[in-house]
Amino acid sequence: MRKRLLYLTNIRLTSFMWDGKALSEEAAFENDERGWRMFSDFLADADNLPASLLTDLIEEDFQRDAIPHVMGKARRTFLQRKLGQLYRETPYTHASFQGREKEGRKDDRFLFSAITNVELPKPWLHALLRHKVPLAGIYSFALLSPLLFDRLDAGDGPVLLLTHQAGGLRQSYFHDGRLRFSRLTPLAEFSFDSFTDVVVNETTKTRQFLASTRQLARGERIDIIIVTAADNVAELRQRCEDTQDAWYHFVDPEEAAGRLRLKFGEAPRFCEPLFLSLLAQKAPAGHYALPESSRFYRLWQARIALYTLSAAALAGGVLSASASSWDAYEASQEIRRLEAETRSSDARYQALISSMPAIVANANDMKLAVDINRMLARNAPEPAPLLRIIGKAFDSVPQLQLNRLHWQAKEGDAPADPGAVATDAQPPAAMLGIPRPPQQAVILEGEVTPFNNDYRAALGHVQQLAAELGKNKQLQVAISRAPLDTSPASTLQGQAGSSDATVRAEFALKLVWKP
Repeated sequence: MRKRLLYLTNIRLTSFMWDGKALSEEAAFENDERGWRMFSDFLADADNLPASLLTDLIEEDFQRDAIPHVMGKARRTFLQRKLGQLYRETPYTHASFQGREKEGRKDDRFLFSAITNVELPKPWLHALLRHKVPLAGIYSFALLSPLLFDRLDAGDGPVLLLTHQAGGLRQSYFHDGRLRFSRLTPLAEFSFDSFTDVVVNETTKTRQFLASTRQLARGERIDIIIVTAADNVAELRQRCEDTQDAWYHFVDPEEAAGRLRLKFGEAPRFCEPLFLSLLAQKAPAGHYALPESSRFYRLWQARIALYTLSAAALAGGVLSASASSWDAYEASQEIRRLEAETRSSDARYQALISSMPAIVANANDMKLAVDINRMLARNAPEPAPLLRIIGKAFDSVPQLQLNRLHWQAKEGDAPADPGAVATDAQPPAAMLGIPRPPQQAVILEGEVTPFNNDYRAALGHVQQLAAELGKNKQLQVAISRAPLDTSPASTLQGQAGSSDATVRAEFALKLVWKP
């Protein structure tokens, strides 16, 4: 994504364009009224792209201090109070968490920093606000230096990192992998040939300052890493010899770019392109951004989010419409195929009908014949339902044995129920001269086993069978012969004490069933 990167020093502001792959310089503006006016005109004609402001200023202060270990709102309150105590005259403040102390209350250690010259960034920010430029944040060159330090594998001991910019030499002191302070020495008053003298003099002053403030113990070794162009290294090696207290390391900006995984078409000579590219690709949250300066950036982010959602919704609609169109196309193709199959089937049917010989009966007569056949089959007498009723009754009286069964369908029929209504579309059988299902008569002959000459029990079993069959309202039951004839005209006779095993208790029942 294209974005604009603004690099601010004490003497000028330089605008760079990042196209997503490479960095190119657009314009430079001196830090005076004419430069401010030219910058405003430049913004009026330029694309309204999101911008980030990288500051590399002399007037930037650093102090380390601790606050009680608290979280959430309480921590924010402590930090705001501490920043207000340290930097009362500037709104450009920042607090970087640097871990907890190992002893005592184990307070939280912070590096507090601020731009102390409030007037320096003001005209540039005023122009950005006037032209509603979406400003992502205000960044500090010194606070970005840990990104480079982490890639140099310098260890946790005392390390002094020197970066050579076009307008100055920045010294950043690290201990335990944490930035302690940073200061910028301008090179405007020195000629380019005296760069080595500036490095030697400034590193000597810094080492003396660290020793006097007890940040560097007496006799403790410090590693000094100098990031500068390769043509400066030869002279620096002659003047900067390793001693017991100081070891020097020289890193070319091209090598530093490789460690940061940055690519440049032309090898950079100074360190500004390294930090600007880092800012373009791996920008952290802004260091000194104020709510009013980032207002248009938040609006820009909301607009981009809305554009993204709209594009996603549009893409979803297009996909849905495409899917629906494809379904409609497939449905139309299927309809055409089915229509073709229907026409083909009709053609074959007509060809088959044409090839068949002519018949006398028409379709209506054939349908009527089929209906009559079904009606005859439905009204024909069938013994199976009656036999199922008889079998179920015998199951309830296991002492009775069925020997013979005589079944016949009786001719004639009871008149049809005049209130009956046909349940199907076929005409009633009586209208066609077809009788209703006839009555069925069954004579059951059997015997009681075991008998044991117990006529009373045998008679009770037969009467129980008759009662079981009589539960069916369509069935008329009559006992035609009982094991013991109890009618008034019969004569009872027998011999006391007789136990003739050949005597059998036979019975007969007559059933009439009206389906």
